[in-house]
Amino acid sequence: VAQLDGPDYIDDSLNASKPDISSVPSLDELERVLSCSGEVAESIIAFYNEKKSTEPVLLPELYVSKEERTKIHTFFKHHFNGKLLTDSPEPAKIRVSKRGSNQVPYDRRNNPDNNLLITFTLTKRNMDTAEAVQAIARAMGNKSLGTFGFAGNKDRRGVTAQRVSVKGVNGERLLGVNKLYNTSNDRWLQISQLTKATCPLGLGDLKGNRFQVTVRLDEMIHEALFKEHIQEWQSTGFVNYFGLQRFGTFKHSTDEIGQALLDSDYKLACELILQSMADRFEDLTFSSIEDINLDKVPRFMATERAICEHLREHPRDYSGAINRIHRETRLLYLHGWQSRIFNEAVSRMFLDGLSSECKIEDKQLMLPLPGFKILADQYPKGLYPEFNPDNLKDLPGSWRRVIEYPTDVHFELLEPKIISIKFSLPSSAYATMALRELFDLREELHC
Repeated sequence: VAQLDGPDYIDDSLNASKPDISSVPSLDELERVLSCSGEVAESIIAFYNEKKSTEPVLLPELYVSKEERTKIHTFFKHHFNGKLLTDSPEPAKIRVSKRGSNQVPYDRRNNPDNNLLITFTLTKRNMDTAEAVQAIARAMGNKSLGTFGFAGNKDRRGVTAQRVSVKGVNGERLLGVNKLYNTSNDRWLQISQLTKATCPLGLGDLKGNRFQVTVRLDEMIHEALFKEHIQEWQSTGFVNYFGLQRFGTFKHSTDEIGQALLDSDYKLACELILQSMADRFEDLTFSSIEDINLDKVPRFMATERAICEHLREHPRDYSGAINRIHRETRLLYLHGWQSRIFNEAVSRMFLDGLSSECKIEDKQLMLPLPGFKILADQYPKGLYPEFNPDNLKDLPGSWRRVIEYPTDVHFELLEPKIISIKFSLPSSAYATMALRELFDLREELHC
């Protein structure tokens, strides 16, 4: 809310014959500052001149950046004789109201929705879950990331939908975020299906995923043979590797960064994260991470900006910089390391024929994900490297199936070389690994 220096009440009758308009901007100035049409500027002037109390005016333009909104709030603060107030009742929007009216400006400190918990469906494209949540938080006026919860991180590529929880935001403000994105663009998000909830979502709450994938092949497929192969795929399953997307698509993989965090080499972790960013943007080259120009770091790269902002304020405090990263993102790096260790153990098991060393549960081979809950003698001999258990304090560890099975499988041959497949997988199983196994024998399926 703009804080005005003017008096709470101005007696216009004292200047009835010669009104004081020294602080009322011209139409041209309003158009320039608000980046609006002449019609909108005229409506603001008319609103100011209206003697009777009128409904507030919601400017039609979107002001995405915080700097832009701050400039406008400051402009109104020093104009219009202190009669007009501005606030942001919804993301990227500015509302103009009259001082002394019954309109109550939005104030996050007195927000009646502070204890309201909402879950919603987040549909997104070309951003992972952490990026999307960070974008929503910024649009909500830098809402704390700790108020959001989600059960798992969906891939950046493809169109994905998942449930997300948030505390302290009403539904109208949340849906206002949709105005910032155009679904015809390559990168977007949308919020829908809002419901009140009693418990926030968190990692571990995910039950499974439903996939719909279209596969285009080089040669024609024999439908009857493919149906037989689908049935075999369902019954024999696939090797439950963590997919490549678990390790990221940038210069340095998440497991590399996770290894640095486990070794308490926070400087290296910061360098790996920022080098991956610099590899994507040519004008972000740097000799040391302290030299990065923060103004050139895209605003959607919240993790990288958090590191740069902290190091600008606290040079060489690399541990503090890592702690500025959203906890869910830090865990993704550690889980990347965990996943690499598991994948390597599975490969060694098949190559060396060491399945007898594995745990059997419900007739299924199981291997551990390293963590403090896994005892030293529970790691099968010859499959796992040595590591310091004291470094695993942030990783509880668990057991994971070596073989997993798709369920509720349906396919449709759209064209001789194009197949649409729908199937479900339990949480933490990867569709890319399942499909790799399914099409491993594709040479036998050609017409």
